[in-house]
Amino acid sequence: MQNLMATNKQKHLFSFFYSEKFPHIERQFILKDKLLCQRILTITRLKTGNQCILFSKTEHLLATIVDYDEKKQSRIIFESGDKQINQSLTPQITLYIGLAKQNNWPEILYSAARLGITTIQPIITERAQTKLPAEHRLQQIMISACEQAKQFMLPIVKQPIRLEQISSIDSEEFRWYADPEGSPLIQVPFLNQKIKHCSVAIGPEAGFTQQDSNILEQKGFLPYQLTPTILRTIDATPLALGIIRIFCKQ
Repeated sequence: MQNLMATNKQKHLFSFFYSEKFPHIERQFILKDKLLCQRILTITRLKTGNQCILFSKTEHLLATIVDYDEKKQSRIIFESGDKQINQSLTPQITLYIGLAKQNNWPEILYSAARLGITTIQPIITERAQTKLPAEHRLQQIMISACEQAKQFMLPIVKQPIRLEQISSIDSEEFRWYADPEGSPLIQVPFLNQKIKHCSVAIGPEAGFTQQDSNILEQKGFLPYQLTPTILRTIDATPLALGIIRIFCKQ
């Protein structure tokens, strides 16, 4: 990502999700996705000579506009840089999230995607609220977040499971859950250390019950307090994930 940024002299380097697999190309290729062409040419107003990043679920590249169909805006000729394989950020993070209210899911998913979460595992708790949004809506939200953050790995969103179905803890994994009665987060042993995998569980709006907490601790999750105050799920999620990203060494 730093190499891509360094080669571009524009004030802002836009990134766009390319839903198809990149063709095996030499240095030039034609983009024929009309909706994507219109976004690039109309919304971001890129012109000949401008650059952007195109990324798929597996790879990304820096592309320079060589020519385009100005009238129909349905075709762009790009000169391509070298393709690069998308890499997960470290540590890999699994977010166990209590099923939230429908209107909270967009913000939760957006925060998780832009912070480079590897896996989102919704969990059914005693106070679970509702079901997940439709899959296409999940993808739209996460793609938008990844484009904004230039974070090219889309999180994997799994189907909801009950707390009892959470797998056993991995030897290289650290697990914790947000609990207003837990130890201060500053005492978490993984801070400023290199770890490969971190899992964090955040409850629904009404929080975890005592029974939920008991099951989580049986699964290897330790209770830690994010702040002295009670947070909503949409506030606790980016705070918890941001702390991991800031303080865990890559």
